[in-house]
Amino acid sequence: ELPSGDELLEAAEQVREQEVISEVLPKLPDWADFLVGKFLLLMPVIVIGSWGAFTYWSYKESARQKEEDEKRKLKKALKLDPNWSKEAVAQREEKKRKKRKVTAFQEALKLEEEATADR
Repeated sequence: ELPSGDELLEAAEQVREQEVISEVLPKLPDWADFLVGKFLLLMPVIVIGSWGAFTYWSYKESARQKEEDEKRKLKKALKLDPNWSKEAVAQREEKKRKKRKVTAFQEALKLEEEATADR
């Protein structure tokens, strides 16, 4: 039995598609085709796996650092004097701050205040 016109047209389209594909993407040797195929199958799995592992590691590391920071804050809070006052805390903070060198303008203001106080 002879094929119908639709079947011939379909077969011709398939042949043309194969020709276009072979022109755009040349046929690799069988061994290279096998390797490229395996690479394309494994690469997304490796990328997703490494992303998941990195996310998990990052989460664990941030939790560890947060815990260490909480312990450090607790130790610092326990070191405070039991008889603390706002003035004592303010004095400690003032000691911690780096003292700036007196500018010429500030020195002039101070001398002017002393001069007016002596009059």
